[in-house]
Amino acid sequence: MSSEDSSMAHDAREEYLKNQIDTATPQRLHLMLVEGAIRHARVAQNCWQEQKEPEARDAIDRCYLIIVEMLSNVGAAGSPLGRRISTVYLFLFQTVAEVRQHRDDERLADLLRVLAVERETWRQVCAKFGATVSQAVSAGDRRAPPRRPEMMRSGGPPRDSVSFHA
Repeated sequence: MSSEDSSMAHDAREEYLKNQIDTATPQRLHLMLVEGAIRHARVAQNCWQEQKEPEARDAIDRCYLIIVEMLSNVGAAGSPLGRRISTVYLFLFQTVAEVRQHRDDERLADLLRVLAVERETWRQVCAKFGATVSQAVSAGDRRAPPRRPEMMRSGGPPRDSVSFHA
């Protein structure tokens, strides 16, 4: 593949991602964060198995940043549900911090198990309330999702994209 073809493929991926973000509801954006955390945790796991330490460190750092973002989204939630969710995200934060510091494969497996449950939960939320703006409007949720695609493309997730108030 030539560099021009590679550049075009990259541009197409960027445009696809931008479209996904622009049409996503807050719950879908949150699901995208959870899926990103899982993806980076698995990359770290595979890189460690292949003795690729720098790549593993980069992947676990990305996972860490995503979990920090997930935690910050519920940090201000004062509802009982928000407090329960923040407890789960605090566990994820502490676990990924341990994995980063000690390269603990067992804790990484724990992290992936909890993230898998979280992903399934958010998939169900998206199925019930819609994953795109048009689905949400059809379901009666007329709130527009936050627009911060520049954050997602730059590797940083959007802030204030999910509310956990009951």
